[in-house]
Amino acid sequence: MFENKDDIRLLYQAVSELAEIVGHHPYNTKSISLLCLDLGITLDEFEKVFMAFIRLSNNKSTDDMNIEEFKSILIENVGKYDEITDSQTLRFIEGYARNYIPELLPYAEKLYLDLRV
Repeated sequence: MFENKDDIRLLYQAVSELAEIVGHHPYNTKSISLLCLDLGITLDEFEKVFMAFIRLSNNKSTDDMNIEEFKSILIENVGKYDEITDSQTLRFIEGYARNYIPELLPYAEKLYLDLRV
């Protein structure tokens, strides 16, 4: 099926096109996996962030969450980040919330309104 890099690139383009149809864009993360692909984040980094976000959502209520905790998780687990903005962090929270951790949705929505992205 995928015999060379061009086949994989075509698949990526197809996924990107479909994501755009459902509203995925830089400030509206519909697919956390596509966001990670776009940013060059590895599967290992994706999984580490995912597990840390799950732990945080299990241990804190939405009212007690703080964006700095999420930023620390991203900086600690994604090699390319030594700093990250609030709006970039929101993209990750939103993506993981929509795709894997629905418990984070209320916090993502609150943060979106607070940041007015």
